[in-house]
Amino acid sequence: MSHNIFDQRFYAHRAPAWHRLGYVSEEDHSAVEAAQIIGLPNIYERPIAAKDDRFYMPIAGYKAIVGVSQIDGKPKASTYAVVGDQYEVITHDQFADLFHRATGSRVETMGLLGEGETLFLTAPLSTIDVRGDEVNNYLMTLNPLNGRWAIQARVTSVRVVCNNTLMMALKEKTTRALRIRHNQAKVADQVETWLRVAWSQTEGMTQLLKEAYGAMARFQVIPDQVAETLETIYPTPDEPQQADEKARQAWEKEREAQQSHQQTVMALFEGSQTNSPATIGTAWGLYNGVVEYEDFARPRSNARSRVFGAGADRKAKAFDHLYTLSRQ
Repeated sequence: MSHNIFDQRFYAHRAPAWHRLGYVSEEDHSAVEAAQIIGLPNIYERPIAAKDDRFYMPIAGYKAIVGVSQIDGKPKASTYAVVGDQYEVITHDQFADLFHRATGSRVETMGLLGEGETLFLTAPLSTIDVRGDEVNNYLMTLNPLNGRWAIQARVTSVRVVCNNTLMMALKEKTTRALRIRHNQAKVADQVETWLRVAWSQTEGMTQLLKEAYGAMARFQVIPDQVAETLETIYPTPDEPQQADEKARQAWEKEREAQQSHQQTVMALFEGSQTNSPATIGTAWGLYNGVVEYEDFARPRSNARSRVFGAGADRKAKAFDHLYTLSRQ
């Protein structure tokens, strides 16, 4: 299930997502209303115990986060994480309410990932025109209950002509990832304040993105710069010095994989059906080629890599490299 959406629990405003799942609304809905539409899990904290011979002994200092969802009319329980007693849980319903209170915005998308442990939520920002390419911007927030990730907010963008999700480099000059950990005091109050700050900063971040996109769309890349960019994102591994056959086989496999990545991005850069005057031969076009490959053409097991994992890191590296190149 490449989309990784839990039980089709996904909401979208007007336009369906690439995975074609969930509920599409023609009307505006708040975060609280969207949460009611898709049905968020009931989340509980439970003590944990270990079995010792015939008896279960409670384990002090730890608890489990459990979510219960109705699936086909029957309750299904999933253990999201085992955490310390100091971990303060922000349930998905709480998070939706905090988001609504902090922003007052309608929701563009909302969904659950994995077994329902991660809630993502986006709200619309202003649109950027990049030499005729329309780029819609959104504030994306994430409420993970897996015991590992922090709550996050960042600005994401979608180029309308090709519907590519563009994840920016997580640096001050492009966008900001705001994080708060669940084991801090008064987490709910801090999350609401944090969301208000994130929302208030979005207009400034959108202006920075507009300047960066414009610079990339004006910069014509030469073949050497294209090759350098692709090698930076998909580096060819160094040939092993030892004669070990397994090491050489592993090197050959990785080398061929990286070359394949480079060739596919090059093909998208030169001949994508979504090319426009803003993308043909420009740093903006090469960046979109990387994003199109990472988001749509490259096989992967779920959506997390695209947004928060290795795929997002490669897109961030491409953005940072090409934006820096365009400013020289």
